[in-house]
Amino acid sequence: MTDRPRIFDEPAATPPRRPAAAHAAASGPLELPEAAALTARPAEEAALPATVPGRGLMPDLAPGAATRRTGRRLLWGGLGGLAVALIGFETWDLATRAFAHADWLGWMVTGLGVATLGGLGILGGAEIAALRRLARVDGLRDEAERLVAPDALHDPAAAADAAALAARVAALYEARPGLAAARADFAAQLTDAHDAAEALALTERLLLAPIDAEARRLVLLAARDTALATAASPAALLDAAVVLWRNARLVREVAALYGVRPGRIASLKIVRRSLGAAAVAGMGEAGQDTAVDALGGGLAAAVSARLGQGVVNGLVAARIGLGAMEACRPLPFRAVKRPRTTDLRRDMMRMLTGN
Repeated sequence: MTDRPRIFDEPAATPPRRPAAAHAAASGPLELPEAAALTARPAEEAALPATVPGRGLMPDLAPGAATRRTGRRLLWGGLGGLAVALIGFETWDLATRAFAHADWLGWMVTGLGVATLGGLGILGGAEIAALRRLARVDGLRDEAERLVAPDALHDPAAAADAAALAARVAALYEARPGLAAARADFAAQLTDAHDAAEALALTERLLLAPIDAEARRLVLLAARDTALATAASPAALLDAAVVLWRNARLVREVAALYGVRPGRIASLKIVRRSLGAAAVAGMGEAGQDTAVDALGGGLAAAVSARLGQGVVNGLVAARIGLGAMEACRPLPFRAVKRPRTTDLRRDMMRMLTGN
């Protein structure tokens, strides 16, 4: 052993490098080139079973959704009960103080309370009846979807059910004088020889087509009115009020035309469905581009952005109206062409420009 530092030691002899072929033969499988390695899949990845994108990969959210729905029901039910109890106690206290002051005043307060309860009962009964009518129309549409399924096309029982369903749809409009001729033609042409799809198609063409045309006219008028009113409105708050009022009126008109005759709560339910069907998210940018394309560059530059904003609001009203048609129609659009926003846009632009 010496005290010389190890840095001065001679390096160990390195083994000679083998040829590439010998190195490959000794080291096992041949390594892939860089380009091939990018596209190669590991053995464990290749052994994975094939999966369909989007199916069977998400966890089941049903238990959590049911729990949240139960919680919302308990919350709103509890708040409603507390509000009723608070109003009841306050009314009782008011009546007691009125009787302590004077009998006639107490009886007057009692009469006002009874009248209020009676009014609430009448309005509540009307809303329940409207919700039942909407549920009945939903049931007709769901039944029609079942009867036109591929496994029910040649089923004699499905044909009988379709004839009964067509009769129920016709019963919705038996009090419409304008549909008397259409109902007579429908009753004369519907026979036992029609299968389920043919019976429902006949119902659409003879009974629902005139109602669809009138509903389309109502939607087009509402879109035009909304576009003109918001284009001439001087304030954004007034724009919002006009749009809300005209769209709510349109939903009620379309629902009544199809036989739903909704109340306030049922109207809100239809509006929510209409918004979902219309998919108005992102309508602002798309509507602005549509308005510019439809009006033409020169005219759009001349009338400024106010008319463009009015056209956007009109198109939103049209989409909501079409959603209300699908939500309130007793049969889905199959034999009759579904109205499209593109067609309504062209007609609305003709009405606005006078062409």
